[in-house]
Amino acid sequence: MTRSFDKSKAIYEEAVNLMPGGVNSPVRAFKAVNQAPIVMDHGKGAIITDVDGNDYIDYVLSWGPLILGHTEPNVIKAIQDVAMQGTSFGASTAVENELAKEGYDELEEIEKELANMDSLEEVEGDVTEETIKKNSDEVK
Repeated sequence: MTRSFDKSKAIYEEAVNLMPGGVNSPVRAFKAVNQAPIVMDHGKGAIITDVDGNDYIDYVLSWGPLILGHTEPNVIKAIQDVAMQGTSFGASTAVENELAKEGYDELEEIEKELANMDSLEEVEGDVTEETIKKNSDEVK
């Protein structure tokens, strides 16, 4: 199957006159592969489609935020519900506190896991030490 990139190339050529390097992020530069960047049009689940109609598996998923995939119905509904209350205030909101609390809760869980890992490593070290002692006694 031969892929066409004509529309992506045209959009990139226009972008070169609008943004340094024709991209809004150095990650999106394609100079190393001697090709104009591929311009995406839409996505559904793990599949993204460029402006030329080529489909790809999106292994990047926006570096994490799209772990549930593109246009996941529950995520879209949650975004719509929150957007109906306003999209940006330039002032403090109670939701910021809720988000911060969730972050602290997650941090506490991570700290607990790290403590468990330290304890596990300590036990593993003790077991290894005892095994070495036992085996060295048997070798004598």
